[in-house]
Amino acid sequence: MLEQVADVDDALDVVDLVAVDGQPVAVRMEAIFWDALGEICRRENQDPNFLVTRIDASRGGCKLSAILRVFTVLYFRNFMAESSARDLPALTRPGFAEEPEHPSPQFQRALEALGPPRPRYLRGDQ
Repeated sequence: MLEQVADVDDALDVVDLVAVDGQPVAVRMEAIFWDALGEICRRENQDPNFLVTRIDASRGGCKLSAILRVFTVLYFRNFMAESSARDLPALTRPGFAEEPEHPSPQFQRALEALGPPRPRYLRGDQ
């Protein structure tokens, strides 16, 4: 069950640093998306920076924060559409793997829905 946002401040944008290909990048997203992305990493035993780097490779000219939101929604929509409560992975797993050993089908489909890695365009190059 989703928790309600307890306070207006909880819904405000939060800037966090993530590493994309080892380089620090500041990303601004709503707190609930940061929480959801963290939950995905725990469920899938993924290092957050590895996941963000993988998602970043698929974004093309889209903003990183936008594609992170899209991935988060895709992941949970896949779970809602295809999983029963007994199929959900444990909420926490110790540590993070560089490469997933056995990502869930929902996780894999969410990544595949983003498409293959695409070239990134700078403003004015499009």
